[in-house]
Amino acid sequence: MKIGGSSVIAEIGYLPKRAILMIRFINGTAVLYRHVWYNEFLLFLQAASKGEYYNRYIKGVYTSMPWTL
Repeated sequence: MKIGGSSVIAEIGYLPKRAILMIRFINGTAVLYRHVWYNEFLLFLQAASKGEYYNRYIKGVYTSMPWTL
């Protein structure tokens, strides 16, 4: 899902059966985050600033791995 208006994040996706959050950044880097609750994904989508939400509630909180597109 493309995110408009963010200077940092280009796209956000979610795989509910695996609880995986997928983020692609404006710079082209893509990362998967494991064990992310669906409610967290919804809060992320609703956040006024996706970059601030990411830095505060996602980055360093959930297990991440590079995602090759």
